Amino acid sequence: MCIRDSFYCVDDSPRLHGILPCQSRYKSCSSLSSMFCANYMCKLCCQDIQHKNPCIIHDRYEQFFRYKVRSVYMFEEAKSFDRTRTLRLQMRRLIRKHDLERVFENVPIEWDKLCFYYHHGAHRIHIAYLVLETQEDAKKVLLNKMYFLQKLDKYDANLTALNTSLYRVCEKYKDAENMIAIIKPLTTLEVVTELPSESFYKSQVAQLIQTITQLGSTQFFLEEDLNPVTGERDMNHLYLKLPGKEYIEKVYHAQPLFGCLIVHKLSHIQVCPFLRYSPDMCIMCVARKDQRCIHDMCKDCCSRQKYGILVCQCSLQLVQASIAQKKEIVSKDKSITETLCDKCPNKRDRDCPNKMCSVCCPIQAIRFDCPFHDESNYCREIKTLPGQLIGRKMLSIVSELHIKMRHELKCGRYDWFRPIYGTDVQESMRKANRELQEVLDNGSIIRGTTTTRYKREGKILTFQANEPLTIWLSPSEKVFESIDNKGQPFVEYYYSEEASREERTIWVKNSLNKYRTYSIDDYEKYINAPNLKIIKDFHIMILGLDKKVFSIRELYNEIYNSIRNMVGSVELNNILVIDSESFLMEVFNSSTYQEVDKLEQNIFKLGRAACVKLDNVLDAFALITKEAKLTLPLNNRKNDEPLIFPSKYLLKLIEDYSQNPQNAQLNYLTAGSCFAAANKEMEQINNNMKDLMSGGRGGGGGGGKRKKKKQKN
Repeated sequence: MCIRDSFYCVDDSPRLHGILPCQSRYKSCSSLSSMFCANYMCKLCCQDIQHKNPCIIHDRYEQFFRYKVRSVYMFEEAKSFDRTRTLRLQMRRLIRKHDLERVFENVPIEWDKLCFYYHHGAHRIHIAYLVLETQEDAKKVLLNKMYFLQKLDKYDANLTALNTSLYRVCEKYKDAENMIAIIKPLTTLEVVTELPSESFYKSQVAQLIQTITQLGSTQFFLEEDLNPVTGERDMNHLYLKLPGKEYIEKVYHAQPLFGCLIVHKLSHIQVCPFLRYSPDMCIMCVARKDQRCIHDMCKDCCSRQKYGILVCQCSLQLVQASIAQKKEIVSKDKSITETLCDKCPNKRDRDCPNKMCSVCCPIQAIRFDCPFHDESNYCREIKTLPGQLIGRKMLSIVSELHIKMRHELKCGRYDWFRPIYGTDVQESMRKANRELQEVLDNGSIIRGTTTTRYKREGKILTFQANEPLTIWLSPSEKVFESIDNKGQPFVEYYYSEEASREERTIWVKNSLNKYRTYSIDDYEKYINAPNLKIIKDFHIMILGLDKKVFSIRELYNEIYNSIRNMVGSVELNNILVIDSESFLMEVFNSSTYQEVDKLEQNIFKLGRAACVKLDNVLDAFALITKEAKLTLPLNNRKNDEPLIFPSKYLLKLIEDYSQNPQNAQLNYLTAGSCFAAANKEMEQINNNMKDLMSGGRGGGGGGGKRKKKKQKN
């Protein structure tokens, strides 16, 4: 199974965007990398190496020009074309061979030597090499170039001769370390085709050199290349000789000239190496370069180069010492010669096609692709694991990538994907992603009935949508992934013996320094919460409440409204909602967890619980005896009666009341709806008693009135 087939995906574009650990080749890196990167590396590791593919998210466009020039020139060197009779046909659209034969019909081309250059980055053929029988035939084709290009108009093609080999040019000049080549990229893009015409091109380049170096026109030397077919001037290469190295550096770091022209130092071993992000950096490694080195390398890299035309004085002593040490080893045992590295006394790696050790092969300026040394450090570590552990390891890696990706987006860092610093979208992208990463304590988003109070465009994450995820990596190792009460994602690891299974769940947040700690604000908010005051004297515990659809706030409101409407009066501060994870925190430390099977799963199924202290204890009696019924949202996504149990405090009240009923202080008048009928009867009896009392006194008075009335009559 290929390790890269397993990666974490997010749907943030029309196609899936793979995210995986950095595939650095020469060091261990735990940063994120995007599969949009051509090398599957983070920004820093992608720019640290020289032997790589140009990357669309980490490299500038001139790096692509340099890569194509280097790969094409090295291809031509490897094929050893006869430059006096070989033509280069560049195409932006694929030309079939039989169409090519029809276009160049009656032209003496050696079709058996037809060769194609395939661009691995673009995944298509870019160049066809036509080898003619003689130099005169090639010259005739170039003179009639427009005739052939008209036939190839729909393919957007261009026909040129090969350029003079840069290695031959380096051998031609004695002071090549003070010379650079200015190269036109091998492309038909407008940025190249719109350059000044050949009659003005050289003068325009000379003026630009004067502006960059502040030298006079007589203080530097600019020469054109010669076309190897026609012997005429060729403007594809211009050779510039400057009076000192400091002027070379100014022109080199001012590229691309005119937005497209490439500058190559003739002293470099590799043709057009990738530009480094620091001018003081070795072009082959991350060390500082030696200022005396003509190859722009550090001493170690310079001394280990297998190929090179110019001799560098900075590493001469190291090279001589290495050769002497190697000769001494071979003199003792001649059979060991085939096992030594071609460049140093170390033993070569058997699987290296360059016949070098792990130190020399990666820093070679010219070398074959080495699958052995170019393998990522991440893959090497994974391969050392047994097959069963690889799959388990991948699960924990996915959890860590989830956390890292969310954290990077929330902090506004995009180096692992595409740098945005200094662009016009920097602030808008940061703001948008910061809002998208906010977790809302709102279940109505899931139910689809978003209220105006909670509605906020773009919010995609809620506590209900991010249920905890538990992954068993082994019988004694578990990964727990979730989000804390602040909406911050975290991953916890549990290690225990298989027999004891002593575990503990602690809900904490993931801080920036990667140490999980509570802040002082969290501690004070928890200690001073008004709901905690009812822990010792609450009346009832309600079990089986919803934890998936309703948020904590909404569940508080549901309990509060249901009790007031169906039972009796209660204060909101006298309701305490508890998540099932809080139960587990205590259960894990008890022997019950070890004795009861599937206790953890059953507690999660149980859902949330609520401790309630009612204003009148008689309402609690009514709920326990089911004289009053309560309907609440349950964890099985139904609205029904929950499980209601009396608290230890309420049982003590009942016991005291049964032993000493005369001491009980029960107020039926303030009880809830369950006692409404009894209260009404009691109120009617009291009213009748009052009427009776007032009626007796009124009867005497009424008799006197009747007597007076009778006397009057």
